[in-house]
Amino acid sequence: MGHIFLSLTSPRVRTFYRVRHRLVIVLFIIALLHQQYLYLVSRESLRAKYVPTKFNLGAKCVATKFNLRIHNRHTRSWGPENEDPQLTANLLDNREHWKLLGNGWEGQGGNLLTLAQKLSTDPIITSYRTIDARYRPAFNRFLSTLATIHNAGYCHDDVKPTNIFIQSPSDWLLADLGNVREVAHPYHTSRLWRDSKQVADCRSNDVVRALQSYLKFLQISMSNQDAFNTALFQGEEPISKLFWWAMTDAEGIRAEELRRRSLAEDPEAMPAPDTRNHVHIPARTSALLRWVANPGFTRFAVNYSLWTTLTEARARIRALVWLIDLPGMQSCEA
Repeated sequence: MGHIFLSLTSPRVRTFYRVRHRLVIVLFIIALLHQQYLYLVSRESLRAKYVPTKFNLGAKCVATKFNLRIHNRHTRSWGPENEDPQLTANLLDNREHWKLLGNGWEGQGGNLLTLAQKLSTDPIITSYRTIDARYRPAFNRFLSTLATIHNAGYCHDDVKPTNIFIQSPSDWLLADLGNVREVAHPYHTSRLWRDSKQVADCRSNDVVRALQSYLKFLQISMSNQDAFNTALFQGEEPISKLFWWAMTDAEGIRAEELRRRSLAEDPEAMPAPDTRNHVHIPARTSALLRWVANPGFTRFAVNYSLWTTLTEARARIRALVWLIDLPGMQSCEA
């Protein structure tokens, strides 16, 4: 039928169909090569993510410097530090079981998200500044814990509100240690890490995520979030200055550095433009928010800025994990 059709058409039409046919074949080959590239890169990234963490037990940096609190599975509470580095290392490396944490394993204090939800129903609290003044000291101590982990040569890689357990109002624990990796771990230079919009230096990435988690805590703590959302992009409130200063130096910021800056920014100080440190707010975002002046749009912008959820779903699809599984790889949706 195709030959009859071509014989009845002019040479120009036949040439057009031949060129189009060949172009389709070329595009199909390019698409196959691109898919092959995505397949190889994604599988390599997933392999890198699940490379076992190397713990330096000889340097006593696992138990002593980590200052960890071991979870008691019988009482579902947190006990004092365990000084056995081998036991601690085994616990940290046992990712599959650590992934069972959460949904009640936090203890009576819950996590940062459940605390925020509880505060949002408190009729006495009418300002995020009140909550910031109450819990900033706990956040500063949490940054010291994070600095200790980094000084030991490791990164948490999954700092977020649900992984911060509340031991007491002034004592926050860094939980879910199943993602702890050494600073030089291959995952930190993988395509998956970059595609997730993570900061290149995993220590700086932990710090940025810790601040985002704290700000998300303040936001959710308010029944009406509009005041917080607006203030965050104005850059005049103490907590807003702290955030935009940290984002400006995100590539090289350290936990101790952020803690010192947090101590300097009094939560109860009056709002004022920052003339000392030249806080940089993205001009396009700020101008767009002023032009639109819509609470829903502002809330979307703030939620995007404070996003801490990580997913490997796209990489798993590209790597055809559903068809060809990777040996020893566990599903990990953070």
